[in-house]
Amino acid sequence: LGSLFGPAWVVGIAAATAGKEIESLKIDAAGRPIGHTTWPQGLAPGLHVLRWLAAMQGQERLRPLGVPRDVHVVAVAAGQGGASALVANGSAVPQQVEWAGDARLAVLDAGAVRAAAAHPDWVERTLAERRGPLSLPPYAVAFVAFNSLPGGAS
Repeated sequence: LGSLFGPAWVVGIAAATAGKEIESLKIDAAGRPIGHTTWPQGLAPGLHVLRWLAAMQGQERLRPLGVPRDVHVVAVAAGQGGASALVANGSAVPQQVEWAGDARLAVLDAGAVRAAAAHPDWVERTLAERRGPLSLPPYAVAFVAFNSLPGGAS
């Protein structure tokens, strides 16, 4: 789970910036950077989170409603009335997340770490159509592309 804690933590930190006027954010851990771009085994899982956060920069931030306490969400409006979101389980127990509407998503969990390390475009290769609800394993991160703005966000 250590390889997943970092990406989930980064989403949690980014989610905590909602409503703040922050232009840049440097994320470090004691003794080593937590940005997670490479490992000896290949790309670090956190790289995918950092790529999505970079793509969200400057977009209108959405406020998700009805999210469990240990689930962290960074959501932005996307073209054509859609939305993009990073949804992270910040706990050691599975969390249930629900939404209305259709979405394409990829889930970075323990079973996906190896594949994510092999491809810088792992998220784009993995996005698949899905309807809610979603059970997020401990420290998993979902990359979600909504076709239309789901209910419960403003």
